[in-house]
Amino acid sequence: MSGPTDETAGDLPVKDTGLNLFGMGGLQETSTTRTMKSRQAVSRVSREELEDRFLRLHDENILLKQHARKQEDKIKRFKEKVRQPLKNENRVFLLRIHPKEVVPVQFLLCGL
Repeated sequence: MSGPTDETAGDLPVKDTGLNLFGMGGLQETSTTRTMKSRQAVSRVSREELEDRFLRLHDENILLKQHARKQEDKIKRFKEKVRQPLKNENRVFLLRIHPKEVVPVQFLLCGL
């Protein structure tokens, strides 16, 4: 009882698709089958339900965009709030040390 000497001898044969003009042949078939399945799924749903789903997704998309804009505005305001005290502190710091002339911060820090 001698078994096959090649370890892959018992494997099932697999179709070699190779490359064609559109890339992998197997990938093209799966995309067309996916398209057909999605079309069949859409055809099973009533028009009213499709319109309702579309409008819900559209409204949700608009709300998400508005929320994103609000968040961006908040970020801008927070950045400005962080920058503003630093600007004011530097001015006050410069005025206390050198009230008559404005000296760059680099020179002030080097002199301390």
